[in-house]
Amino acid sequence: MLFRSGNVQDIYHLNGNVGIGTASPAATLDVNGNANVSGNVGIGTASPAARLHVAGSGWFGADSGGLPSNAGAGVRLFYDTVTVAGQIYAYNYGTAQGADLALQGPGGNVGIGTTAPAAKLDVRGDVKLGPSGEYYAPAAEENLRILRGWATANTPKGVVNGPYNGVGSGFTYVAVSQGVVDVTFNTPFAGAPCVTANPITTGGIIIQMEAQGGGGVPTPSGFRANILDLSGNGRDWPFNFIAIGPR
Repeated sequence: MLFRSGNVQDIYHLNGNVGIGTASPAATLDVNGNANVSGNVGIGTASPAARLHVAGSGWFGADSGGLPSNAGAGVRLFYDTVTVAGQIYAYNYGTAQGADLALQGPGGNVGIGTTAPAAKLDVRGDVKLGPSGEYYAPAAEENLRILRGWATANTPKGVVNGPYNGVGSGFTYVAVSQGVVDVTFNTPFAGAPCVTANPITTGGIIIQMEAQGGGGVPTPSGFRANILDLSGNGRDWPFNFIAIGPR
């Protein structure tokens, strides 16, 4: 049925389905082939604000394989019948290269296994890492960070040094006197860390730790290592340490 209003022609079909490219339409509008739409398309809305505006939930069905190069760059969302998994990725079919995919760029949290994420990334369950997923991500009841490295008293006294032999990062150290080393963390912990230290080689060496300047316990900004032999004499000896504390 065709209606004319001035120079505008509208087509109305009041009953049944409309088929384009098919004589047996199975839906109100059944298009068999490609469609080229100029402007916005609304599904569930009469005022679409984007090229495709869906008011309500969406369902993406089965698919597999790639798209032609003229698809260009974009984000693809589908259910892969080969991997039997839903997939979402950013990809440029014109250059056959993957692209970055940002989640929640404007703000908010992302939840995996939870509908109420309490952090930027909230995962309820195990996390696996490594090229083959061979490692589990460590976890703790506190929000912690780890710092490790090597240092030595066998260096010119009073000189600020980076990690001994390049082992570790995030700290400097100064040999204060024979057998005494002050280690300073580049970024202080939010609270007092737990620090353990051991001589790098054997030889009857013990290491006692305290606050920089002497006395007390390691502080969020660093610690002092007293390197002693079994007679209590200071020794210029290398050592390794691990510091774990709140972020």
